Amino acid sequence: GLLYLPFFLHGSNAVTLPSLLQEVLISNPDLAATKKRIEAAEFAEKSARTLDDPRFVFLRHTQRFKWATPGSFTPRTRYTVDQAIPFPGTLSLRGKVEKQEVEFLKSANLSTKQDLILETKRLFFTLYYNRMELKINEGKNLAINNLKEMTEDLYKKDKKRFSEAVEGQVETRQLINEQIQVEKNYRHILAMLSVLLNKEKPEEVTLSKVEFTPKVSFNPAELERLSYENNPEVQGLEARIQGQKYRADLVKQECLPTFILGGRFDHNLGTPDTAWGVQIGMHVPLWIPWKQKRDHQRAKALAGAFQDDLLSMQASLRGQIHTTLASLKELDKRILLLYDETIPRAKLRLRTEKRSEE
Repeated sequence: GLLYLPFFLHGSNAVTLPSLLQEVLISNPDLAATKKRIEAAEFAEKSARTLDDPRFVFLRHTQRFKWATPGSFTPRTRYTVDQAIPFPGTLSLRGKVEKQEVEFLKSANLSTKQDLILETKRLFFTLYYNRMELKINEGKNLAINNLKEMTEDLYKKDKKRFSEAVEGQVETRQLINEQIQVEKNYRHILAMLSVLLNKEKPEEVTLSKVEFTPKVSFNPAELERLSYENNPEVQGLEARIQGQKYRADLVKQECLPTFILGGRFDHNLGTPDTAWGVQIGMHVPLWIPWKQKRDHQRAKALAGAFQDDLLSMQASLRGQIHTTLASLKELDKRILLLYDETIPRAKLRLRTEKRSEE
């Protein structure tokens, strides 16, 4: 039979796992937020590679001081424009620092996407098993009801069968309690799915197909290598480390002077007298031991901290891989035991009891 998922999916009549994943990745607000952050960081990167705005100054001399030396005074206006030119390579380093922030946010976006995919798959298959559990409960309930009717008929004929009749009623109540719990879990799963889909009022659609991943053999060393290369959190920390290295280089660059290029135009009011000039200057960093040196030390310290975080994460990934593989191995043993011993013994016992009843 078909299974039902009461949540909305663009009017579709049937939900498969791929269609559900696609809907989550389109609708989830957390993923949309990370994409906006990436977009903002990309604008910041472009801005960091651009020169600072030029400066325009207008100056007008219209009145001399009263205590000034007597003599002729001509009011004048002055227009000045200048542009700060950082030492070559500074703008490039500013852009590289911001670029690493973009890479970090991209890794965060990928991490969010992977978490959503994992959670969606978990809820999808949990819901599938929940519906199977309900069907099993219904089958057990039917069998227990039949058994209860038989024991009640036997009890009417033989009062010594009272204990069997009571046992049937107890098992029926247990099944009802199990069904209540299954339905409660079902509602919880649907609530979690509606959160992933950003839906306030889920609508009912049909779950039409369930596919399971085939059994795969895993090599621990290969899994560790792949986890280091493809894990977005690892990539994010690597971007943080590189960003702080670029920042340390940028601080060194800021110890060099910034050049000021400008031009000036003067006009004596009421006369045709004008003049122009060119100015060249520089900002000289005088507080290097108190400012740039400390900024450089801060960048180096942060790079070291992120490096330690990276080593800790790699160790954690190794532990998770070995723990997961051990759990899979244990599950394989339990499945093998179930098929080779438990099920055959149960079948043999049922056949034996059937023969004895005959």
